[in-house]
Amino acid sequence: MRITRKFVTVTLAFCLLLTNQTSFAAPIPVGLDITGTMETTQVDPFATLLADGNVHEGGATTGPIDISGLGSVNGTFTATDDGFDMGATATGNGGDGIAYGIFGNDFLIDVAIAMTNNTADTLRLTWSLSWGMSVDADGDDAFAEASMSFDDGLSTLIASNVISDTVFGDAKNQNDLGTLGANITDFGATIFVFDLTAGASADLNGLFGLRGGTYTTVGDFAALGDFNLRLRSVENLTPPVQTPEPLTILLIGCGLLGIALYRRKA
Repeated sequence: MRITRKFVTVTLAFCLLLTNQTSFAAPIPVGLDITGTMETTQVDPFATLLADGNVHEGGATTGPIDISGLGSVNGTFTATDDGFDMGATATGNGGDGIAYGIFGNDFLIDVAIAMTNNTADTLRLTWSLSWGMSVDADGDDAFAEASMSFDDGLSTLIASNVISDTVFGDAKNQNDLGTLGANITDFGATIFVFDLTAGASADLNGLFGLRGGTYTTVGDFAALGDFNLRLRSVENLTPPVQTPEPLTILLIGCGLLGIALYRRKA
């Protein structure tokens, strides 16, 4: 089937994107508390869903963990290169005579990272995100959609959406592409930077969604999404306390002694 061949290709490409990263794990400062949750919040039984996730904690990796069903994966991040990654596909067809619901089939994954700086310093945390998405729909009336977004609790940091639709047309980030039911992809990489003063907290939240539906018995859909979210570095922005060098202390002492002797002679 046309969708199957395409998805083998894009899946391999996205896997290369996510795994081709240099990892240098180092402990983060004591007092910097970072926890995270990757949770599957919605699963539609009429689509075939496959999803695996990994959690990276303290420089070690646990996974792949099957997150195709409802549930969550938690992590306590104590080193750089800690974080989450995930890959998922949602596929379906009308060959069995079942028409999918008017709202389609949803598969949603939430990501939540909480950061609290309990040190006495100002710290800069840099996170990296790489992602890939692909959708394809075939038949008289079918669609597939993939979307992702990340925010800091106040504003959207990055968002992307791709749609393949055999009736209403294909779109990428709300832009009409002028095609019907084509294979539409999107992938990229970015960084998020958080500056935390002593006692401050911050959040990094993400949402990945896959949808699809076919409203006749002739049609199929497939949606794919994967991402890699890692803590890349922690930088101390507090200026170091300047302490006099031994020679400087000696010179100051000699100067004070000289002044004292001069006054005694005077």
